[in-house]
Amino acid sequence: TGASTVPEARFASGIGLIRDDPNSVGNSSVPSAHGLQRVSNPPVSILKPDVAYFTRAILETFVSPEDLVLQESTGKYTDPNNSTILLPAPSTVVPDLNMSGSTVPSPTIDYRFTWFFTGRQIDSLSGAAFDGDIVICENRQFGLDSLPSPQKAGVQVFVPAGETVVEAVWGYATSIDPTAKVSNTIGYGSKSAMRTVLLRWPASVPDPDVRVGGWIADVTYERGQAVANGSSGRFNALYPGQRCHWYQVTKKTDVVDDPGFGTGNPPSPAYRRRTVWVSTPLKARTLLDFSALGPVTPEAALIMPSVVNVVPRSIYTR
Repeated sequence: TGASTVPEARFASGIGLIRDDPNSVGNSSVPSAHGLQRVSNPPVSILKPDVAYFTRAILETFVSPEDLVLQESTGKYTDPNNSTILLPAPSTVVPDLNMSGSTVPSPTIDYRFTWFFTGRQIDSLSGAAFDGDIVICENRQFGLDSLPSPQKAGVQVFVPAGETVVEAVWGYATSIDPTAKVSNTIGYGSKSAMRTVLLRWPASVPDPDVRVGGWIADVTYERGQAVANGSSGRFNALYPGQRCHWYQVTKKTDVVDDPGFGTGNPPSPAYRRRTVWVSTPLKARTLLDFSALGPVTPEAALIMPSVVNVVPRSIYTR
């Protein structure tokens, strides 16, 4: 999209950030990184190219105020269980109750901890049940950055602050899993790589902040089902082309210049890469071309340092 275009605001979109798919399907070379749809999106009528206006809409839509805890604001107070014990001034991490300038208490809202839900419909015939994860964030940024696309010259892309989407190879390996072959050269990486993820990004953008103990998400998302399905599609039937799986990082390598995928020549433009290992086996893997030692189609990872915990949860609506 151009700089003056209203952002669609899909969660974890990598369009303009991830290289085009080298295997054009259905006259489309756009990468399968369209971002997840959001049922809590602000109405289209209030979306404007004005980033400040859009940020206010995000705050009103995605943030729930903390519950207020009433307590003395200064001095010491008595332990309710023992009247002879004076306790120190109450904690400052709860929202402040401010009486200044008004006879009506005025709460100061604390947005330090926020949460959201990423999920998928369990049954295509029922819209009342969802499997997914409650994602808890500390000091999540609510804003949009506008930056030049590293893939499209002269194009600006809107990127949620603090949320970086890069190319990922889920289950990167140099040997094929014989139980998951499509052909002699196409298939999925060996079982030894079930916790291994290769992350890569253009050298023209800052290295993303990947932390041991932090979380990344597989946000590969092909919105065109015809592109994802069938023998001519980009994905083998073993894993879906639309997903969101969260993983905690347990180990990482240093960032290095990317040598490419088995060609002996570095990619142009230049790329950077690092490998990470995650705490649980991968729920989906990237289809690999072992003749070229690279992915059949680029897939996406979300790097979000503000995430502090992810809790699997099923939700039922009535």
